[in-house]
Amino acid sequence: MPDSISELNLFSQPSPERFPDRPLELSEIKQWFVEFGCSSLYIKEMAWNHDSKRQVYLSTDLSPFNIFPNHIEDCPPMPTGLVATKKNKPKGSDRIFGHLDLWWITQDLTIDNAKFAKLIFYPQYPEVRLSGFVRGTKSIPSRFLREKSGETYENRLLFL
Repeated sequence: MPDSISELNLFSQPSPERFPDRPLELSEIKQWFVEFGCSSLYIKEMAWNHDSKRQVYLSTDLSPFNIFPNHIEDCPPMPTGLVATKKNKPKGSDRIFGHLDLWWITQDLTIDNAKFAKLIFYPQYPEVRLSGFVRGTKSIPSRFLREKSGETYENRLLFL
């Protein structure tokens, strides 16, 4: 397991409170995840430059593929309009995608499917990144994942 992700086992009772616009206690967050059937919670400290355009770094090894249930797609084609990296890669060391069944817990405590969320392993670096977890969702508070160039963000956690 990567050092930057911590596992917490959840054994809390559901909470009747709704998503407050204030700092949250970890116990409240754990309760919401339990309400939606989650048995483990992983916390990723977001980097200063993580926004809705950048993939989130998770690990230098394949452990996230074992932690988060996913559907593997080996060596998917490069999306239309994008060019493959020019960095030399050994033959047979192509990207691996792990498509996730990922859902956001919204401010009104409903869920919103992040249907484009996936893990991507880049063997040439090597690293695993979380990608597409914002694309196609309508209910994510933009103040936490802005897209302004050059803007930095501190003290944010992503709960998975």
